[in-house]
Amino acid sequence: MPSAFAFRLFRLRPRLLTGLLAVGAAGVPAYSTDEGDLARAWALAGQSRFAEAHRLLERNGADAGAERLFAHALVLLNTPPTTEARLDEAARLLSAAAQAPSVTGDLAAAAAYFLARIEGIHRLRPDQPRAKMLYERAWREHSPTRWAQLAALRWLALHLAGIATDEAPADRLMAAENAAPTFVDPSLRKDFHLLMAYAWGRMQPGPEHILDHLLHAESLGIVHAQTRADVYCAIGNHALALGRTPLSLEFFQRYLREFQRDARRHHVASLVEGLRALPSP
Repeated sequence: MPSAFAFRLFRLRPRLLTGLLAVGAAGVPAYSTDEGDLARAWALAGQSRFAEAHRLLERNGADAGAERLFAHALVLLNTPPTTEARLDEAARLLSAAAQAPSVTGDLAAAAAYFLARIEGIHRLRPDQPRAKMLYERAWREHSPTRWAQLAALRWLALHLAGIATDEAPADRLMAAENAAPTFVDPSLRKDFHLLMAYAWGRMQPGPEHILDHLLHAESLGIVHAQTRADVYCAIGNHALALGRTPLSLEFFQRYLREFQRDARRHHVASLVEGLRALPSP
């Protein structure tokens, strides 16, 4: 069962988790011990009222718990303006949260993940090699948490892109394939398969590998409509290239049933008409 911390965190809007990581001024904040402020701050953050949440969490004492430090860091990461000093302060709070006596496994993993995000995405001059190192640390040290799986996805994307590695493309693809057991969360396993389908298409085109990953992703459920349309069409095209006509027809027809106004509809309808006209094997 998810911890209370995880419940609070995943209730928040995506912006808090992945939005503009602006960080508060450097220096050591003065913390209070009023846990009511922490609950109110989470609620305000969930409404994107980050400045108000920040004012509550500034009143912290030296004995601040791990969740309070973490909440303060995330609130600061979403409170503009973004400066290097603020990013440094967010990183300091995350590190303090990870080392606090009250830290839980989920919270430590989340702190490690966001530390890597700061370096790779939110710095004014992102440091991708350092981010890759921190993502791998979060992955290895906090598996099998969901945060570790998120970190693994980020690490794989950077590794496949050739960041901080001399490995040949084929070796990078194999290293990524070997990471598949990491992804036990169905949603993140789906994202892994989508990433791998894209990587195979860009790095070492081979319709068999691409189709296999797309079929795995589709079987896990794709909520986002545009992505689902793209996957249906890609499965249809790759299956057709491999001579798997029934599979190609199945996914092209699913596309036509679900997507009435997509720009590819006329082309797909023409393909379906041609496939139906083929003699049965």
